[in-house]
Amino acid sequence: MMRRMPPDGLCLYHAVKYACNPDEYHKVDATENGMLIGAGSEKLFQAAADLRQELIDAAMARGRIEQATRLMKSGSEGYPEEEDFPLLACISSLPFEIVIEAAPAMEPMKYGDGEPRARFILRDILDGAGHRSSHWDVDAVYARGTKRRRITGRCRMCTAGGPAKFQPDSARDPGIDFLIRFCLVEQLLRPPRGSEAGGAAALQDEIQSRNHTQISGGLRPDLGRAQN
Repeated sequence: MMRRMPPDGLCLYHAVKYACNPDEYHKVDATENGMLIGAGSEKLFQAAADLRQELIDAAMARGRIEQATRLMKSGSEGYPEEEDFPLLACISSLPFEIVIEAAPAMEPMKYGDGEPRARFILRDILDGAGHRSSHWDVDAVYARGTKRRRITGRCRMCTAGGPAKFQPDSARDPGIDFLIRFCLVEQLLRPPRGSEAGGAAALQDEIQSRNHTQISGGLRPDLGRAQN
């Protein structure tokens, strides 16, 4: 069952902390949209904020100044992106995989060493003012050796050689897989500054346009980086 994470700007960090210790979150009351309230909520918020700082410090220690500077920014500009996921998995000692609600045919993408211990899902949500934004929730937390099933009902099981590799479905437009795999978060899933359009909506629009576009060769120049 999906567990909603607090929409407080630290949702992915909360997701990682939840996967590491679900009981800590189960002890704290939460609203329908996942916001933590009451006794213990401040402690969990601080733990998520501390993990964010650990990620910044780890990037800085590795000489990734631009990455660390970006993560320091407030609001959506400082949200972790796909390039941050391997480091986040490393510092938290939590290998994880991600899926995107707007792309149900996408195979989970894995980060970190070892079998994934959790699956996070990127969703498009509305805030109290009706504005769309991208948001991470916990889709599953795995016990060791657990067979993993997609929420769509498609199975993806571990093999002796490790997690299944990303493979396009020959029955659908390969351009869709191309976009999902190489334009995962930064190019499609972060809404432009000043825009109320969510990333998932942008992804859906791009996928629809791909039905009439043939991809050949490498990454299209106009998809190389999001226009902020």
